[in-house]
Amino acid sequence: MFNVKKGKEGTKGQKLIIQENKSTLNFYLIIIAIASLIHVASQLLFGLHSNKILSLISLLLNGACYWLLKTQAGETFGNVDLNTNSGLSENVKDAIILTSITQILALISRWFWLLLLLIPIRAFYLLWTYILQPWFFAQPVNDSEANEKKQKKLDRKMRKFK
Repeated sequence: MFNVKKGKEGTKGQKLIIQENKSTLNFYLIIIAIASLIHVASQLLFGLHSNKILSLISLLLNGACYWLLKTQAGETFGNVDLNTNSGLSENVKDAIILTSITQILALISRWFWLLLLLIPIRAFYLLWTYILQPWFFAQPVNDSEANEKKQKKLDRKMRKFK
């Protein structure tokens, strides 16, 4: 009933990666466009007022995230697969989704703009988890065995010269 693959998962070809990257970029462009249009249209048509500075920041953040995804998918980075479960592209896609949701929810209450603070919190968490914590709490390398061997070798050389 279920087809269970055994063994190693096959690798994707370059053409398939490029095709999937295009569809991923289109999907996130649509998300950005719909959220931005809803936000701007509701402000203009219904008179809902939102913080203009935060609206501009969210538009710029979405634009920067989309640009970063597009740059990663381009040939300058060797057509990086945007659909992997780890890496920078996954975090950028999460930032686009969070910013788009925040744009729409901010029409209900201005307090929803605080959701944008989750982006630097997540960035600091990743920085701490993968870079700072291992560096601060790394155990010193124990070279006592290598040092003992070097010391014995040096002692033998010294005995030869005496």
